[in-house]
Amino acid sequence: MEKIDNQVNNPSLTRRHNEERNATIRALIFTLIPIILGIILFWFTAYKISAARVELKQLQKQIDELQEKLKQTRQDLDEAESQLKEAVNLGKWTVDVDMMDIKHIAMDQGETQELLWAILDNRHVQWQLGGRSPQEGFDSPGFAAYILRKVGYHLENDSNLRTRQLLLDSLPQLHYPLPWEPKLVFYKSGYVMFYIEIQDREAGQEMKRFVIGMTPQGVTALKPEFATVEASRSLRRR
Repeated sequence: MEKIDNQVNNPSLTRRHNEERNATIRALIFTLIPIILGIILFWFTAYKISAARVELKQLQKQIDELQEKLKQTRQDLDEAESQLKEAVNLGKWTVDVDMMDIKHIAMDQGETQELLWAILDNRHVQWQLGGRSPQEGFDSPGFAAYILRKVGYHLENDSNLRTRQLLLDSLPQLHYPLPWEPKLVFYKSGYVMFYIEIQDREAGQEMKRFVIGMTPQGVTALKPEFATVEASRSLRRR
């Protein structure tokens, strides 16, 4: 009992005890600091890796999109080259069509009248590969899509699809065409043209058959056999 009292009453022992306790605390702190820093560094590294993976995934997506656009651009250029080569010989296939021809369309061919009117009303529009407006110009599929929307056809605006494929997917296949029914004709060279027949049956006029649409020479009417047909789609309203 006396020994304990001596320790309590001895300042030197108390100071030494406090120093030992403080030293223990400091040692513990110095031991914990690297562990805490290691944990912080681990979580920071994990966060940076996760962020880098997200960024890498986004970059890969952008690369894939750019590659797809490059692929589409190459296809467009190939089609344009083919169309330009054919354009040299389009003159021998040309058919004269003007607003007067609309008068000879039979009364029961209202859709044909509306369609031809819209096309001829935009014959001032110029050829422009990949163009998206009358002011900028259109290529052949772009002009076809523009005219169809203008006369009331609903076409989805899918940026992932080329206009040609969009038209193929949006319009019904041609199974049982009606007499004098207009249709959309897809040529292997890339042209997308409106097929139209005109005949004034009351006047006994000879039937006038042609395709009309955008070419490198502008809006042009041609004989249907000017190039090889790949597919056709009905323009009958669903």
